[in-house]
Amino acid sequence: MKIRPVQPSHLGSENTFTGDVWRTPLHEGDAPGYLSVNLIHFSPGARTAWHSHDFGQILLVVEGAGLVQVRGESAQRLRAGDVVSAAPHEEHWHGADEEHFMAHYSLVESHPHGPAVTWGEHVTDEQYRQALEDLED
Repeated sequence: MKIRPVQPSHLGSENTFTGDVWRTPLHEGDAPGYLSVNLIHFSPGARTAWHSHDFGQILLVVEGAGLVQVRGESAQRLRAGDVVSAAPHEEHWHGADEEHFMAHYSLVESHPHGPAVTWGEHVTDEQYRQALEDLED
């Protein structure tokens, strides 16, 4: 058994996030599984860029309210307690809604030589507003 100290939180990269997003690495997996676990905090309106994961992604929402959207589909509302399962190579984004912080655990499998994520373009303010409007309908 290994007990590892929690690593320091750090601000997410402007290349992959819009707004203030804080990432706390909790676990970087070792062979044979390579499971990576991070706690991610989004400020209101903050969000990821479009992205996909080679092995999919699990999100466990623990606080606040947010959105998740798969490319070509309507956005869906997220609340504390929700569990999201993104399929392998499913392009999506997720983040906080405009009035609340949102925190989730992110669980992803990685390759032996690094993350198995493909980052795309940022979700524009217009795309974000449209996703919010679609939730109202």
